[in-house]
Amino acid sequence: MEQFARPVASNGDYESGSAANNDLEYKGQAALDLIQQAADAVTATEKRLEVDLLKVLDQLKTAEDRNSILTARATQAEGRASHAVKWLKRLHDEMELQLAPRI
Repeated sequence: MEQFARPVASNGDYESGSAANNDLEYKGQAALDLIQQAADAVTATEKRLEVDLLKVLDQLKTAEDRNSILTARATQAEGRASHAVKWLKRLHDEMELQLAPRI
């Protein structure tokens, strides 16, 4: 049967299998802890981004609503301006008709 070499401690002595397993378990747990911390950080970032995205979407909806209102007001203002221009042209034409014979 093959014999496996046991890990050598930093002082050159062979470690017992139990000590090597404990060290391996400790390192494995440390790696798992780091992975968990990274996953927690990613999850927290995702939640923050989701909250920020919802805020931005709400702001966009508000801006779109405001844009619709302003577009309607601009259309009404254009209609009033067009009506005013027509009225001023009629006034101008009427004044010309009344003043032309006097000149």
